[in-house]
Amino acid sequence: VIGTRTGKWLTAAQVTAMLRLPDRTTMSGKRDACLLALLFGCGLRRAEVCVLTIEHLITGTIANLKGKGERLRTITIPSWVSVGVTAWIMSAKIATGPLMRSFHPDGTINGSLTPSGVYKILEGYAQRLGVSLAPHDCRRTFARLSRDGGASLECVQKTLGHSNQATTERYIQSTEAADAGEYIKLG
Repeated sequence: VIGTRTGKWLTAAQVTAMLRLPDRTTMSGKRDACLLALLFGCGLRRAEVCVLTIEHLITGTIANLKGKGERLRTITIPSWVSVGVTAWIMSAKIATGPLMRSFHPDGTINGSLTPSGVYKILEGYAQRLGVSLAPHDCRRTFARLSRDGGASLECVQKTLGHSNQATTERYIQSTEAADAGEYIKLG
């Protein structure tokens, strides 16, 4: 169909495999595990991950995150995502400011990660997994696996911050996959 983006989706097994790739014994691996968890587990856009701050994190939620169209939304953080976020915060000793950080060449923590940095990190893990994947495909995967896992269309729409339900339906293009995986299911 002309004008329709198809995008790509990962299966629950592929998401699980990708989430296992970062080396959590290193600072960059902990950061990358946190990043992948936020992309796949909360459906964030790469620009949203880059502006996400410690101040947005309030008791199991990402509160008042400004997304596309300047819309504010609050997102529930699944417990498995929270584990990765907490591990990164504790290791990096971040108390305020941007959550996702880049690194200086000497390995010390630098300023906020950029959208192109997110793209490069994801691209590296996708290559290791043997798939072609863009950051926005993580949102599509989140939407489909959430819906297939039992989340209502309205819940997925609200989490993604879509003003139009038809947009969310295009993201899902659900197959009602048997391997959707409860671990991505929204509350």
